[in-house]
Parts: sequence; C-alpha cells; structure tokens
Amino acid sequence: MSLKQYQAGDLNLYALLFILLLIMEFFVPMRTLSSYFHIAMTGIASAERILDLMKRKTDFSYGEADYQKESDLSVRHLSYSYADGFEALTDLTMQFPYQQLTAIVGPSGSGKSTLAALLAGQYQTKEGQVFCGNLPFQELKKDEIAKNVIRISHDGHLFQDTLKNNLRLAKEEATEEEMIRVLEKVGLLDFFKTREGLETMILSQGKNLSGGQAQRVCLARALLFDAQVYIFDEASSNVDSTSEKIILEQIYRLSQEKTVVYISHRLDTVKEASNIYVLNHGHLIEHGQHDQLMKEKGLYKKLYQEQTAIDRFLTDDLTEEELDDLEDVTSEAELVDLGDSASEAELDDLGDGISENELDDLGAPTTRERKTVANRARKDLRGEKG
Repeated sequence: MSLKQYQAGDLNLYALLFILLLIMEFFVPMRTLSSYFHIAMTGIASAERILDLMKRKTDFSYGEADYQKESDLSVRHLSYSYADGFEALTDLTMQFPYQQLTAIVGPSGSGKSTLAALLAGQYQTKEGQVFCGNLPFQELKKDEIAKNVIRISHDGHLFQDTLKNNLRLAKEEATEEEMIRVLEKVGLLDFFKTREGLETMILSQGKNLSGGQAQRVCLARALLFDAQVYIFDEASSNVDSTSEKIILEQIYRLSQEKTVVYISHRLDTVKEASNIYVLNHGHLIEHGQHDQLMKEKGLYKKLYQEQTAIDRFLTDDLTEEELDDLEDVTSEAELVDLGDSASEAELDDLGDGISENELDDLGAPTTRERKTVANRARKDLRGEKG
C-alpha cells in the first residue's frame, strides 16, 4: 500500500523509509516472546528438578551425639556402590590421625573423590562406617558433620558479591581483622589492597580473578571456617605455580593443628605426608610413607616414576632409555584412538596448549612421542579425577 502511494506521488521518499524502519519494530515483540518462551521452559524444567530433589527420600540417619573434638577420623570396612550398581569402593579400612596430613592417591577412577564425599558426610553407606573417634557418623547430630568437616575441591564456588560477604559464608560473625588474617595467610592481602579491600566485588565463579587467586579465596574462606577436619580434594590442581606453592604450604601448616586429608594426582606434592594411601579401582592396595612405598615397587612407585618422566620430558631432561619407558606407558590402542592423522593443533590441545615452537624446543620429538606426552599430560598433569 505504501509503495503504491509512493508511486502515485502521495508519499515522499523519507516517509516511505520511515515506514519501512517501523515495520521491523513490529516484529521485535514476537522475537522477544519467542526467547522468553525458551527461558520459561528452561525455568519450569529446572524447578521440576529442584522439587523432585526436595521430595526425594534419603537413607541418611542421624543420632544425638556431638562431634568429638580433636579426634582421629577413620573408616572401617567401608564400601560404596552408586545407584546404577557400580561399586566405587570396596572394604576400605583407613586411619586419618589428628594433627597429621594423610594423603590419598591413585589413578583416575580409583574412587578418591567418592571417598572424600563419604568422609565429608555427603554420602552415606550401610556397608562399613566412617568414625569420628569412636563414634560412627550415623550417631552424630544432623548438623555436626557440616560444622566440623569441610571439603575443599579444585572448583570451589564464589558468588557475585563483595569479598567480605564471600568470606562470611564460612563465619557469619567474622571480624575484618580475622578476614585480613586469612587473606594474608593465602598471599592475597596485598592484591586486594590495590583494589577496594574487603569491599572488592567478586564476579560469579571468580571470573574477575585468576584461577589461582579464586582458589586461594576459597582456601581463605575454609581457614576462616575453622573446622576440625579439612579434606582437600585436588585443591591445588589447575592453578599457577605460585598459588600451588602457597596452597600446599597452608595445607601442611594446617595439618599441625587439624586432621587433614589431602587427595592429589600430583605425587610430588604428597612426599612429606605422614601416611599415603594408594587406591586402585576402589581397592586399597598400598599404604605407607613415600620412601617406604618407593621401596615396595608397586603402583605408587610406577605412578611416581611416570609423572617424573613426563616432567623431565617437558624440561628436555630425559634419556633415550627413559623415553622408551615413557612410550610404553600409553597403550597402542590409546595411541590409535588419538589418530595417526591428528593435526598439530589437535596435539597441542591435548598437550595443554603446547605450541609448535615449544614442542621443537623440547627436542623435536616424533609424532609418536608427541602423542604419548600429550595423552599422559591430559590424564596426569591436568588432573582428571576419579
């Protein structure tokens, strides 16, 4: 109609263009309605899942006892199976003494994180028990475990709020002096002083912080909580070397005052532990101190030597014989799965972003060597968890 009016001379060019622009605006509400529909459907689905979770009955049982302060933690004949029937842990008996650091290590899928969840009271099982001193967890009051046992993972959550409010999640009545003290322990006090101090705004998941800084904020919050038992589940993985050093220092320092359980895939970080438990496919196969386990020539020594070989390879400090042993670590099937025609970019991605120039600097390894170190780096150095 407008076009005919324009052709008849009843409408000038500017009026026609104005009408054409307005036509586009008429469709905006329809497009908006479509997007809101998808958001609404997602919200409804999420709400249904939340309601299902709230209605779900659990087999958790509680008693009336208080947590025994300054006591050892232990598990006795502990087994755990998931709902699909997969048996993650089988007949574990372990001791976690007070004022000592006890390490749990093992290959990916060995059950380390499942054990951490049981020790933190997040799971319960009727096959064996977790004990605080002489009391099984089932005899403790409902909130006693949460008040005295804390689990710190590698991906602790930070909320979009001030640093102060993120820290106060651990201790609502914490004073600014207490918060400053824990920030100093984790090496972040000077950093936040250059911002707005305790009023510094933290984005969700700590997106305005580096990975190491975000993890140290989580550690500071855990220190402020002042629990009886600290369970560090890969808490020092995927962070920069400075943050890893600070986190490990605090973990070992904390073990002089609390019961500390440290789970790690990096065996060089557990060498000083009072006791090391080695898991494999849910079974406890070795335990002892680092020197003792190295003498036994079992799985622990094998894993330790593999990681050491990879670290030395990446620093161009590996003999030909050790390189041959390193190639034997990865099976032929795994190498085939990577694909003989894998591009350099794909190999770089598997090797945690190692560039072509950096690979050349490592001594111009062959394609097979590239695949081997990339595969091992993916599994061991990046910290895939079990």
